[in-house]
Amino acid sequence: MRPEYSSNATLISQRHFSRCPKDTRRTARQAYYGLCSFLDDNIGQLLTALEDNRLASTTRILYLTDHGEMLGDHGFWTKCVMYENSVAVPMILSGPGVPAGIEVGAPVSLIDVHPTVLEGLGVSGADKEETPGVSLFASIGSPDEDRIVFSEFHDGGAITGIFMIRWRRWKYVHYVGYPPQLYDLEDDPTEGNDLGLDPAYAEIRENCDAKLRAIVDPERVNAQAFSEQKSRLAELRASGLLSKKQDFGFTPVESGAVS
Repeated sequence: MRPEYSSNATLISQRHFSRCPKDTRRTARQAYYGLCSFLDDNIGQLLTALEDNRLASTTRILYLTDHGEMLGDHGFWTKCVMYENSVAVPMILSGPGVPAGIEVGAPVSLIDVHPTVLEGLGVSGADKEETPGVSLFASIGSPDEDRIVFSEFHDGGAITGIFMIRWRRWKYVHYVGYPPQLYDLEDDPTEGNDLGLDPAYAEIRENCDAKLRAIVDPERVNAQAFSEQKSRLAELRASGLLSKKQDFGFTPVESGAVS
């Protein structure tokens, strides 16, 4: 299957890392690869335990993550943009009912986890309106090559909302108030040629934009996100909790530095 797509991302400005020496950036990449190796080792232990207990042949396994990592590509670090490194993540399904050696071109998404788990557990009768995703078992048996997957971004510190759709060979990224991006992932899998302003692709962009707006109203949702963030920050400041926050994920800051 094509990569699974995360429903959100987190903004870490590239300026935080662009000032780092080359050796520091190399160490950061090595550390990330080390984390991947550590996770692989733990997954291996789990799979070995299934084998040792004669459960491997009767156990369905769904492995996924919530986002990727830019690792400095395109000048970005962490999970801050809609490039494939950040937004496309593993989605691996194995076990009974999963055929081997079949390539499926339909994209899948995190919203597919719920129906996949329900089907994998033999749960039926789920309300389809509450489960917009598609079971991976169904995608394997009857893939929808025309399917659209969607991702959006509204993290704190972002200057605007970001909305992305993947449709067929195209990735379209809409920035509220800014020019869009368009990539042909078949001819340009590393996303080095932005067609967002190319007159030759105006019709494709219009088509993609219409498909995006059939899913969401970018301007309305963007305004709602900023309004709610502003309201939440005001609540935290009034309560004094914001000034007591000592770190942002991993970077220590001095007391009172966050305001």
